[in-house]
Amino acid sequence: MLVTTSLAYQNVTPEQLLSLMATNDSLILVDVREPFEFDSGHIGGAHLYPFNSGLFAVKYAELPAGFPLFFYCRSGFRSGQAVEFMDAADGGVYYGNVFNLTGGIDGWPYAVATGGQDGPALIIEPDSLLFDVIMPGAEAELSFTVVNTATQSTAVVLIPPLEAQGFTVMADTAAVLPGDSLTVTVTFHPARNGLYADSVFVFHGGAGRNALAVTLDGNSVQLLTGDIDSNGEVNILDLLELLKELSGKNNDGVRERMDLNADGVLNIFDLLRLLLLIRMGS
Repeated sequence: MLVTTSLAYQNVTPEQLLSLMATNDSLILVDVREPFEFDSGHIGGAHLYPFNSGLFAVKYAELPAGFPLFFYCRSGFRSGQAVEFMDAADGGVYYGNVFNLTGGIDGWPYAVATGGQDGPALIIEPDSLLFDVIMPGAEAELSFTVVNTATQSTAVVLIPPLEAQGFTVMADTAAVLPGDSLTVTVTFHPARNGLYADSVFVFHGGAGRNALAVTLDGNSVQLLTGDIDSNGEVNILDLLELLKELSGKNNDGVRERMDLNADGVLNIFDLLRLLLLIRMGS
């Protein structure tokens, strides 16, 4: 049983953590000390998020909600601050999955790793996906592969981007055997014209300072002919925008886009062209 406190986070002893590490391949270790401390000795598989130097506050949101996060420092003071912060962070999304190692690494009687990265145990190929989508409403799919190069099974935890950015990703965790791989499909479905970019963070229990990242880019979205208000449709609202421009009431610098018949002049013929497009789309 875990050693509970009056707070939402829970304290664990070194013995409890060691046992959990042997039975739970999806737990994530977070070392909140500074890099020089980490290099001199850390618990194998820990991810480095320094608290005092401010990196923790900048990057904590990379840590996956819904999975057990075990924090430690030298003695337990900085990790205590970190778990209190995590309990309340982002509306409580981490609440109930935050743990603090009592006594820190000074009280850890078991083996430690030294140096920088421990691996990495996982490799992602490719680490960048570039989508080519012609217009809003279309979709494209690409995939990347996570390869486990470790000698033991490790969990792959995917932190998907916001769907508002146009990307969806399988949000899941999976145990990947040594030498095995996991293929992840990413779908790009832009709702509007514009540029899209985001990242998928890949955490693991095997080794490494920080999460691996797959960058996503959808920069080939083209303007939909007649979609003057850039809402992904050609409809009566575009007609209103064109009428404002023709009447001289609108000066937003989009006259070139409104030249729908490409004759270099904004006039009644563009209005007729837009009416035809609206009729074709109805």
